[in-house]
Amino acid sequence: MARNSLFKRLFKRPRRDDSNRASTDWATTERLRRFVRDHDVPGYFAIHDMLVWDALLEFQEREGIRGHMLEIGVLKGRSALFSSLFAGPEDHCWFLDVMMDPEFRRVMDARLQKNAHFLEHSSFDVGEDPDAHFTGIGDFRWIHIDGQHTATAVVNDLTIADRLLAPKGLVTLDDFLSPTWPHVAAGVFRFLRESPKRLELVLTAYNKGYLARREAVAYYQRFLRAELFAHFKSRNFDDFTMIESNLLDANDGLHCLGVGHRFEDRVYDVFDYRVGPEPRPE
Repeated sequence: MARNSLFKRLFKRPRRDDSNRASTDWATTERLRRFVRDHDVPGYFAIHDMLVWDALLEFQEREGIRGHMLEIGVLKGRSALFSSLFAGPEDHCWFLDVMMDPEFRRVMDARLQKNAHFLEHSSFDVGEDPDAHFTGIGDFRWIHIDGQHTATAVVNDLTIADRLLAPKGLVTLDDFLSPTWPHVAAGVFRFLRESPKRLELVLTAYNKGYLARREAVAYYQRFLRAELFAHFKSRNFDDFTMIESNLLDANDGLHCLGVGHRFEDRVYDVFDYRVGPEPRPE
């Protein structure tokens, strides 16, 4: 392959983030239309991340996985407002930040009433004793971490999540593997190293990482392989490629799916590391 051609393949500029586009073609369900109509506040929760959440939360709903929700780091509440649309009548939603937007609190109080809980604290204070701040320990099925972007804070927030998470719950982290915030990835891998077998990576997708209990990893990955692309297509979204290695990493047990912007015309690609180089002629 010519050098210039290889360079273009390796360093092809990804499609621009469409989170600010005027079109709402992706809002193909009543729940998504409701978000656009009533809750689409300013924030950094992009459409591609939103549609991954839409797929996973809808899958939990279909599978009868109920439980509480937690948002660590709320800002204007864009992602918290979105996930709360999937909360059932028995699901409580917790919001943790040192300060919250009054309008966000008003909307959540009106929507969730007694099931909305606001903790205006540092997550470090909560991390000292999660049991003193939450009910339903072990019954949280969706936890989003978007708090302080330091490695120490990420380890603290993952420790809270580990204490709260249900057997088939999911933890999602903002800015995982972002070149702008390398400390987030450092915190995740520190937690995984220091607390082995507690949580494992299921998926990295666009700007976020997703973790689950070890016993639930294959469960979610089967769904992602089989249905995520069709889910995206049903939302008129095709900026998508899934990458998977066919081998488990023997050193750290990592077998994580990756989803990012469309690479050439590939929807799903497996890198076969068992093949190796062709033998050199004698």
